[in-house]
Amino acid sequence: MDKEEVLKITKDLPPIIGIAPNAFSRIILADFCPEYSIVCFKYRGETDIIARDIEVFCVEKEDPGTSISKMNAQELLVHPKVQEYIKSKKDPHLLIYKPTKGVEAISYEMGWKVIGNSSSVKYKIENKYEFRQLLKKAGIEAITGETILYDDLDKNKYGEMVEKYGNKLVFQIAEMTSGGGTGTAFINSEEDFKNFKNKFDIKREKLLSINKVNVTRFMEGTPTSISACATKFGVVTGNIQTQILDIPEVRLMSDGSGLFSGHDFSFGNYSGELNEQAKCMARSFGEYIYKNLSYKGIFGLDLITDIGSGKVYPIECNPRYTDAFPLISEIHNSQDAITMDVFHIFEHMNVPYNINVDEISATYAIQKKASQIILETRSDDWTKVAGSLKAGVYKINKSSVYGLQSTSGKTNGHPLGEIHLNDTNEDLSRQAEAFSYLRPGYRFEQLKSGDEFLVTEGVPFKDTVLKAGARILRLIFAESILSGEKELTAEAKMIIEHVYKELDIVPSDANLFIENFFGLKQVEIEDDKYLENAIGMGADVVNLLEADDNFGYVRPKKIMWEMDFKGSAPIDRIRSVRMRKHLRKWIFNMSKYDLRYEVKEPLMSKDFMLWYEKFRTLLSAKEKANIKIYPGWLEEKKTEGKIPGGIFLYKGNRFIGGNIYVRSDNLFNVGFGACEKVENPNWGMGTIVDFLSAEQAKKLGYKKIRYGIDSNLYGHHLSTGLLKYKLNFGLDPVVNSKTQVYSTRFIRTDKFDDTVVFLGIKNNNYVFYVLQKNGSPDEDLKVRTDFEIVKIKI
Repeated sequence: MDKEEVLKITKDLPPIIGIAPNAFSRIILADFCPEYSIVCFKYRGETDIIARDIEVFCVEKEDPGTSISKMNAQELLVHPKVQEYIKSKKDPHLLIYKPTKGVEAISYEMGWKVIGNSSSVKYKIENKYEFRQLLKKAGIEAITGETILYDDLDKNKYGEMVEKYGNKLVFQIAEMTSGGGTGTAFINSEEDFKNFKNKFDIKREKLLSINKVNVTRFMEGTPTSISACATKFGVVTGNIQTQILDIPEVRLMSDGSGLFSGHDFSFGNYSGELNEQAKCMARSFGEYIYKNLSYKGIFGLDLITDIGSGKVYPIECNPRYTDAFPLISEIHNSQDAITMDVFHIFEHMNVPYNINVDEISATYAIQKKASQIILETRSDDWTKVAGSLKAGVYKINKSSVYGLQSTSGKTNGHPLGEIHLNDTNEDLSRQAEAFSYLRPGYRFEQLKSGDEFLVTEGVPFKDTVLKAGARILRLIFAESILSGEKELTAEAKMIIEHVYKELDIVPSDANLFIENFFGLKQVEIEDDKYLENAIGMGADVVNLLEADDNFGYVRPKKIMWEMDFKGSAPIDRIRSVRMRKHLRKWIFNMSKYDLRYEVKEPLMSKDFMLWYEKFRTLLSAKEKANIKIYPGWLEEKKTEGKIPGGIFLYKGNRFIGGNIYVRSDNLFNVGFGACEKVENPNWGMGTIVDFLSAEQAKKLGYKKIRYGIDSNLYGHHLSTGLLKYKLNFGLDPVVNSKTQVYSTRFIRTDKFDDTVVFLGIKNNNYVFYVLQKNGSPDEDLKVRTDFEIVKIKI
C-alpha cells in the first residue's frame, strides 16, 4: 500500500478531528486525510505555523482568557466553543490520546464518534498486575517476580523479596497508569525501600488507589520500547527505540525512577536478532489483545534490552498513542512509508482495506537518525516564562560546543566531551552563540541536516504561567543526543541549557481555575498560600488538595453507597421503621393498583433504550440535572465482561421507570435509576425499585449491594433529603481508595441551602458534618447512622 492508495480510501471518509492540548501532537493525519482538522487548547508559538498547513481550532486563540480545570480531552470537549466547532462538522470522528469514561459519555451525548478503544479495555491492559497476566496468556515470558498486596509489604516481606530475587529489585504500583515512570522505583537497599514506603504511604493517605505492587528482579539493560499497531491482518511493528530516562537537565527527579524524558531513535547497536525478539513480542501481545479484548490500533510496549545477554524483557504496555508519536510517524512519513496512524483509523472506522503487515513493518526497518527530548519546568512550584523563544528550526553552532569542550578539558568518553555550563563569563558568551534561529517549521522533514533542530510542541509566549513540573516544549533533532544510558551528549546539554536561559523560567503566583458547578464557584489549590488568590477570584468554596484540618473540613470528594445484608433479609436492613412499614404495604398491594415489575436480565438494547429515554426525560426536568449515562453504556459494560440488568416498573402496560444495574462475580451495583410520580397510588416508586433491586441482589447470592456514587456535598446540587433517604433506607457511605481528599473552606454560603451535610474525617474517623447557617432554624435530619454527627453553625 502506498500513499496514493491511502488517499483513494480516505477521500470519502467523514471529518476526523484530532483532539489534544497542543496542535503538534495530532499533525500527521493531515497528510493522509483530506477532511482532517485539529482542536487544541493551548495557543503556543508553533500553533500559527501549523495552521498555515492544517485547519486548527485553538481554544485559547479563539477565546483569550478562557481556562479549563484539567488539560485533557474531556475538559476540552465540554468547552462551549469546542462543541460549537465540532457541531459544524458532519458526522465528526474524534481522534484522542487515550479513551476515558468522561470522553465516551460526552461523545455519545453529543452524537460524536470516538476513534479509539473503550476505557475499560485500556485499563485492563495498562494496569501493571493485569499486564503480567496478559503476558502469560499471550505466551510471553514476564520478568521473574510476583505481585503482592501493598498492605503486606513490610520490612520482613522486603527481606523475603531480596532473598528470592536478589538485592536489586524493581517495584511497580499496579494501579498507577498515568505513565512517565511515576509509579516505578528501583530498590537497591533498605533505605530505598523505606523511601518507597514513605512516599506511597503518603499517597495512600490521600486515598489514591494503591493495592498491589509488582516486585521483580532488576534486569540489566537499556530502557527501550517498540511501537506497534494491532490490525485484522496482524500486528504492524516498528523497531526497538531507546527511551531517554532520568535526565536531571530537563526535569525534577523527586517523582521516582525511570522518569520519561524522550527518545533517541539512533542510539543503541541493536542487532537484528534483538529487534526480532521485540517484534515477536509485540506481535504476540497485539494479536492476543486484538482477538481476546477487541483492542485495535496503536500501542507501545516498554522493554529492557540487554545487548550483552541478547535478551529483550517486557515491562509494561501503553494501550494508546505514546510519546514516540508523532515523531516516529514523522520519521516514517519522511521515508514515504505509510504511518501506523493510518491503520489505526482504518481499524476504528471499519474502513475496507488490505495490507501485508510484514511488508508494512519492513518499510519501518531502516530509519533516519532522530531523537527528541521534552523540557519541563524543573520546579515543584508555579513558574512563568520571563523570556522568549521562537518556535521553528534552529542551527547548532558546533564551534560553541568545541569551545566549551576545550574550556572544560574533559572528554567523558564522548567525542564532544563534557561541558561545564555557566562557569565563566567566557563560557556564557560562547553559550549565547549555541544556536541561531533559521526559519519557521514544525515537521521533522524540515530539518535539512544534523546541524539543525526543531523547537516545537508547546513553545510558550512571554508571561505564560506553568504548573509545578509542567511540560514546556519538545526539542527534535536529526541526530543522536545520547552519549550513554541516561546521559546526554555535551552538545545536547548545551542546547537545552541555552533554551532554558532564553525562556527565563521564574517563580510565579498560581494560575488558578474556577470550576462553575451548577452555579457554585469552586477552586482547587495545591498549597494554602494560594487561598487569598482563590478568594480574590470570587470562589465560593476552596478545596485544598490534601488533608489539613487547620485549613478546612477534611472530606472525600465523592462517596459510594452500599447496603451490607449481614445475613439478613433486605427489609430488615432498612433503618427507618416507617419506611419498612410502607414497603411491606406497597409490595403486598402492588397488583391492587395494577403495578408490576420485571427483572430484565440480560438487559437487551431495546429495553435499555426504553429506560434511557425515560431517565433522560425525568432528569432533564430537574434544575440541576447531571446526566452521566449514555447510549453506549450497555455495550461498554458487556465488553467489560459484566452482566447488565434492570428492575423495570409498570403501571398497566405503561413503563414508569426503574433501576439499571451491573453485576460481576463479587459486586452488584445499581448505577442509575428514576421513576415518574404516580397519583394513584401516591407511593414512593423510587423506594420500591431500590428495594426490589436489593431483593434481586440477595436472591442471586450477593452479600452487599451498591447504589452508585455521589458528590460528597449535600445542600447544593444534591439535597439533604437525598442523604436522609439513603441513610434511612439502610445504606452506608463507603470511600473508594481512588477518591481525592479535600480540605474544604467555605467562603460564601449564599448558594447553599440553610443546611449543608457531607461525610468528613475528624481525628482519623469518619463523621457527618452538618453545617447550618447562622440565623436559620435548627434542622433535625432524623437520620439513623452509626457515624458521629457534628453540628456546626456557619
